Amino acid sequence: NLIPRFKAFRRQVEAAQIPVRLALASEARLCDELLPLLERGIVPMLESAVGAKTLLLELPHSHVPAGSLAFIRWLQRRSITPLLAHPERNKELMMHPQRLQPLRDAGCLVQVTAAAVTGGFGERAQRAVDFFLDKNWVNMVASDAHNLRHRPPLMREAAAVIDARYGAEVARQLFVAAP
Repeated sequence: NLIPRFKAFRRQVEAAQIPVRLALASEARLCDELLPLLERGIVPMLESAVGAKTLLLELPHSHVPAGSLAFIRWLQRRSITPLLAHPERNKELMMHPQRLQPLRDAGCLVQVTAAAVTGGFGERAQRAVDFFLDKNWVNMVASDAHNLRHRPPLMREAAAVIDARYGAEVARQLFVAAP
């Protein structure tokens, strides 16, 4: 469980008087175990100052599971906003990007990866992310950085691509305002 470790880390940061706001969240893979974990309240979510909760939801890499739409509606009924992480890297959505629309229509937000915008995840992922951007289905761009060497952030590079293709206001919305 990440929560006790996060609280200990936050105490250390506060004791060191480092002026930073910390929040704990992680991707939650859509699988059979997720629902019971959510019901027990042990899945880290982003929470706003007014208590609104956002779940960073990750699909399996290969497909969109049956019941995904029902699960998104279940989250919505519990005042949890699902934020779908990197749908452009899901094989089914790469082949059929229009299948994202019902999830969006149900209230699922969409976060794409900066490296996919710049072509770093290959042509199929880039075509999918371009489709989502063209449809105005993307709510924000995130780094999904794992480290600086093998999975760097590429946020500036992706912002430049978005700015060149869709304009400065769209880039500001996806990289600054929405996140």
